[in-house]
Amino acid sequence: MSPADTMTEPEASPSGGVVDAPLLSVEHLKTQFFTSRGVVKAVDDVSFTLRAGETLGVLGESGSGKSVTALSILRLVPSPAGRIVGGRIMLDGEDILRVPDSRMRKIRGKLISMILQDPLTSLNPVFTVGDQVAESLRIHQPADGRLRERVLSLLKRVGIPDAERRLESYPHQFSGGMRQRAVGAISIASGPKLLIADEPTTSLDVTIQAQYLRLLKDLQKQSNLAILFITHDLGVAARVCDRVAVMYCGRIVEEAAVRDLFDRPAHPYTRGLIGSLPKLDRRVDRLTSIPGQPPQLYDVPPGCPFAPRCSEAMDICSRKVPPEVSLASTHRVACWLHADDESRHD
Repeated sequence: MSPADTMTEPEASPSGGVVDAPLLSVEHLKTQFFTSRGVVKAVDDVSFTLRAGETLGVLGESGSGKSVTALSILRLVPSPAGRIVGGRIMLDGEDILRVPDSRMRKIRGKLISMILQDPLTSLNPVFTVGDQVAESLRIHQPADGRLRERVLSLLKRVGIPDAERRLESYPHQFSGGMRQRAVGAISIASGPKLLIADEPTTSLDVTIQAQYLRLLKDLQKQSNLAILFITHDLGVAARVCDRVAVMYCGRIVEEAAVRDLFDRPAHPYTRGLIGSLPKLDRRVDRLTSIPGQPPQLYDVPPGCPFAPRCSEAMDICSRKVPPEVSLASTHRVACWLHADDESRHD
């Protein structure tokens, strides 16, 4: 059974009702880069869903395909080398891989917004913060003579102090945390339904990071935002996400509710990530790590790409790609350890 088959059917809510259909449904997405060294399968048959008001974390090491997945949803994969070669991305019932560029430009910012990890790459240094927030409103919403008032309201909503004076400030006059809040104001200006946050707290210190995560959750509650939260930080994922999808070599190897993932990790890679976290209740001389390195994406070995690093690998792991196994209604894993005997002998 495919990821799309297992994860897009209506689910029962705790109260016994039926959860609304997904806002976002990514089905068998494949994004590749065509280089002189070979074809890089950056996103290799990825499927997941995301509902309004829900936060899905995408977790994994650098190079696992997290950010390329986000860029694929926005249709901003760097060209000409990069190309989406397969799959569907359904947003609110519309396949956004099939819409013309003119329609996609309206979708970006209006229905989907993105927050990048470094706000300095998102903000123009020669325009005031107020002007940059106003630009997003001008593009996606009709002029009504209340532009300044709406910009001021957005800056206050994301917690920028003395917002009226800060309207005329430039990005370099803001602290890192304030710049990230300004980017947040731009991203929610047009009332998007989906917010993609790509490592948004990486450049912030721990105290400011906690404040910013609280802000994102507050904005989510106010607007019923769906958030796709990309991170390599397990602590951040545990704090803000409802579900987590773990990526390795362009594939989702495990997806589960956040509590299930941390309490009952099923994939050896997930267990390795969790096991590498330092333990506060005991002293250790050396932190645990996953041996080896991920393979180059233009030369992924046959079978399970994690097999060369896996202490539980079997002979079949190096020969055949593992099937997806549903351990529970919201917990799936792609690993031969959990496959039935029939799958092993196909």
